[in-house]
Amino acid sequence: MSARPILGRSPALLLAQFAALVRDAEAVGRALGTNELPEALGELRRVDARLTARLYSPPTSSPAGAGPDQLLTAEETAEKLSLSTDTVYRNASSYPFTVRQGRALRFSSRGVDDYIKSCQGKPRR
Repeated sequence: MSARPILGRSPALLLAQFAALVRDAEAVGRALGTNELPEALGELRRVDARLTARLYSPPTSSPAGAGPDQLLTAEETAEKLSLSTDTVYRNASSYPFTVRQGRALRFSSRGVDDYIKSCQGKPRR
């Protein structure tokens, strides 16, 4: 198989790189013995199933990092986390979603949501 450049962002480039990968897979497939073909076909079917599932699945929410993130005040963050504003200020340096703007503290809305998700189901200390 030939080395491929890192995938680009252009849909046309991605499709061309995908087609090249399929051609490489086909060439490797021709070199496989009949004992290895069932496993190779299984791999192709797994890729086919994943791509088909993506094609017919409803669009998911934006991936992390997509779109603008909103910065929240300590009061808004405290409300989202069901904490007092004092607790948010006191623990700001330990939160992964704290953003300093000069002397002001702001908190990433997306970061707060991710933090809440990561804490769900964990017992409180």
